[in-house]
Amino acid sequence: MKTKILSLVALVCMALTMQARVYVLSVGVSNYYGSENNLPQASRAAKEFADAMKLQTKDVTLLTSKYATTANIREKLNAIVNRAGAEDRIVFFHEGHGYDGGFCGVDGTITYKELAQTLAKSKANMKLVFLGGCHSGSAKNAGVLNYKDQAWFTATRAEELGAEASASPFYFGGSVVKGLRGKADFDADKDVTVLELFKYIYNDVTNKCAKAYYTDANGNRVQHSQHPTLIAPKEMQSRVVIRHK
Repeated sequence: MKTKILSLVALVCMALTMQARVYVLSVGVSNYYGSENNLPQASRAAKEFADAMKLQTKDVTLLTSKYATTANIREKLNAIVNRAGAEDRIVFFHEGHGYDGGFCGVDGTITYKELAQTLAKSKANMKLVFLGGCHSGSAKNAGVLNYKDQAWFTATRAEELGAEASASPFYFGGSVVKGLRGKADFDADKDVTVLELFKYIYNDVTNKCAKAYYTDANGNRVQHSQHPTLIAPKEMQSRVVIRHK
C-alpha cells in the first residue's frame, strides 16, 4: 500500500513539473538616443502587456528603454528559446520604432527574419509575436507562414505608419491588452483565440483611426490610416492565446 501511495505521489509531482509554461518577453522603447526619436507611451505599453500576461504566468521578462538593447533582447529571447519545452509557448511583444523589415531596440535593429528564425529553434508548440511599430506588416516577408507554430500580430500594414495615442498607450498596444483582458472573448467561453484577438485589435484600432488626424509637412490635415494584420497559418487561428478562469 505504501509503495502505491509513493508511486501516486511521484506521478503527481511529475505531472506538475511537466505542466505547460508560458514564457513572455515584453519590450518597449520610449527613450531613444536623440529626444526627437522618443515615443513617450512605448514603455508604458510594454509594461501593461507584461502585467496582462502576469495573470497567466510568472515567466515574464520586461525590457524598457535603456535596457532594451539589441544584445539584451537577443540574450533574453535566446534564453527563453532554449528553456521552453515542447508543451510550452513563447510570447514576444515589441512597442517602439519599426522599419520595413525589422524593429528597433534602443541601440540598433533586429530583422523580422532573425526573430522568426530564432523562435523556430525552440521546441515550444506555439509562438506569438506582437509588433507595434511602423511598417510592422512587412513581417509578412520574413517567412513566418513557413512555420506552423507562429502567429504574428502587427500594428500596421507594410506601408503604414503607427499612431501613438496621447492619453493611452499606442493604439495597437492598448488594443492588445484590452483584448487579452477579455474584450476579445466574443463567444464568452473564457478562451481568447488567435482569430478572436486579431478581430478585436483590428476593429478597435481602425475605429480609433477613423477619428484621428495629423498635419502633414505641407500643413494639410490628413486622416490617419492604420490597419493591423495577422500573419499566421490557418491552423494557428483557432489556437487559444489566453484562458480566463
